Amino acid sequence: MLRLFALSALLLTSLAVAAQEPFVLAPQVQAAPLVKTIPIGPTWAQAAIIPTFQLMDNTASPEAQTKVRVCHDGTRLYLGVICDESEPDKVQAQTAARDADIWTGDVVEVFIGTDDPRHFYHIMLNAAGSVCDEECRGEAKDLKWDADIEAVGGK
Repeated sequence: MLRLFALSALLLTSLAVAAQEPFVLAPQVQAAPLVKTIPIGPTWAQAAIIPTFQLMDNTASPEAQTKVRVCHDGTRLYLGVICDESEPDKVQAQTAARDADIWTGDVVEVFIGTDDPRHFYHIMLNAAGSVCDEECRGEAKDLKWDADIEAVGGK
């Protein structure tokens, strides 16, 4: 089975925290993709695909892959994320208030950088569609900052 996350957020400047980090250029599309579905269809087909992911220690690929598509329409950034999961009943995701501590369960994390590598936006989503987002400047984290996000989750 698959679990799905889809996200739309304000278009920000970059998808990399620093220039030496991997990044992807999000193509501009004419129409916004459907966010309430699995990221398929003509608009999602125009989106850039983020290549395969590695474990955080960079030693191997995870057992289950994550598939991400990214595009923008000039106003908003769109991410379509599919997390392959062989045991969806074990996914830990509860519906929670905005900016609750959803990181204690299973989340997708998105880091959107700016021209300053110490200034970035951190967005977390879970399979229940809950969102926690913050603006980070060095060590300072501002949970009061809220992106204009529409998040859809499912298992």
